[in-house]
Amino acid sequence: MEATEYNTEVSGINVHGTVIRDLRLADNVNLLTEKEGDLKKLVDKLYTSSRDFGLQINRSKSKVMVFE
Repeated sequence: MEATEYNTEVSGINVHGTVIRDLRLADNVNLLTEKEGDLKKLVDKLYTSSRDFGLQINRSKSKVMVFE
């Protein structure tokens, strides 16, 4: 029971010609972008999609990491 949408508004990161926007494993989701605004869009979409399925994001376990 997973809703999946292809979002062309958000760039993600390019790894050898493949654009990656998220990595999912069990109950973990990693969102990947090159722009701060794109990350906000992904987090907002994750929040609304999770809420639609009755799930909540644990803010105390959430982190933002920046690599340059």
